[in-house]
Amino acid sequence: MKQLLLATALIALPVAAFSSYQIFLVPAAGQVSAGIGDTSAFTGIITDVQAFAAKGDIEGAKTRIKDFEIAWDENAKGLRSLDPATWDTIDGAADTALKAVRASAPDAATIQTALADLQISLGAPVQANAAAPTAVAAGLGDTSAFTSIISDVQADADKADFAAAKTRITDFETAWDDQASALRALDGAAWGTVDDAADAALDAVRATTPDAAQVTETLAALQAALQAAKSVTP
Repeated sequence: MKQLLLATALIALPVAAFSSYQIFLVPAAGQVSAGIGDTSAFTGIITDVQAFAAKGDIEGAKTRIKDFEIAWDENAKGLRSLDPATWDTIDGAADTALKAVRASAPDAATIQTALADLQISLGAPVQANAAAPTAVAAGLGDTSAFTSIISDVQADADKADFAAAKTRITDFETAWDDQASALRALDGAAWGTVDDAADAALDAVRATTPDAAQVTETLAALQAALQAAKSVTP
C-alpha cells in the first residue's frame, strides 16, 4: 500500500502558504508499521495549539488548529485506508478538540483536556482489527445547510471564480467538521460516505490548477451523498 510523506514545513508555516494542501505520511525510522504511520507532524501542530491556549491566545489556537484540520482532512482518504480504526479514533478526538477551541465561550480546561486527548490518540493508535459495532442506518437528518453551501461553491466554480469556491468550501469543511461527532453518531456509514465525497470535492477545488469538469463532478457527487444521507430511514 502506498505510504504517505508529510511535508515537514507544515509544522513551521501556515497551511495557507502552500500551493497544495496535500500532505503525505510514511512511518518514522524504527517505528512499527501498524496504524497510520508517523503522526509527529500532526502532534507538532497540536503542540503549537496547546502553547497558544496555555497563553490564553485563543485566536492563535484557532488559527493553528485550522492548519491541523486542513492537513488531516486532505489526508483522510489515504490514512483511513491504512487503518480505519486508528483513523476513526483520532478523527473523533480531533472533532472534540476543534469544537472546544472554537466554542463561543472557550473554556481553558476543556480545551487543554481535549488537546491532550488528541495528542494521546495520535501517539498511541489503536489496532485496526478491533471488532466494530454493527451500524444501524438512520440517516443524518436535515443536510440542507450543507447542500446550500455546496451550491454556492458550484456557482462560484461555474463562474471560474475558484478563489471564491475555495473560500466557500472551507466554510463547508468547518461546518462539517464541527458537526462530525454528532453526525457520525447518528449514522456512521452515511457519515463516512459523505465524508469521502467531501474529501474528493475539497481536493478538486483546492487543486493548484482546478479542473472545472472535475470540480463539477465531485461537487455533484457530494450533493448526491448529502441528499442520500438525508433520505436514509431506519
